[in-house]
Amino acid sequence: MPEEYFLVWREETTVLNGRGALGAGVFVVAQLLFTFGFGAYLGLSNKLELLQSPQWIARITLMSLGFASLVSWLLAYLLKRSWKKKAQQQNKDNLIDQ
Repeated sequence: MPEEYFLVWREETTVLNGRGALGAGVFVVAQLLFTFGFGAYLGLSNKLELLQSPQWIARITLMSLGFASLVSWLLAYLLKRSWKKKAQQQNKDNLIDQ
């Protein structure tokens, strides 16, 4: 196997692993922000008795998962779009250099 191929493969694998870690981190942070934000809202509006109900705990959990999924998807879409633009620009630059 040529060494150039190995270097490209290794670089691509590192980039993909970085994207996955970034996505997972964003998901966790978005979920925590929503959960704490909603808890703060309930605390400020004097509705903390809702947190004693298992149904409301399940609803808050599902809402935080949905919010985190939406934020993660949106960030992944925007990053993919920006990376695609950068790759296209780099391809144009490489063609000009040749």
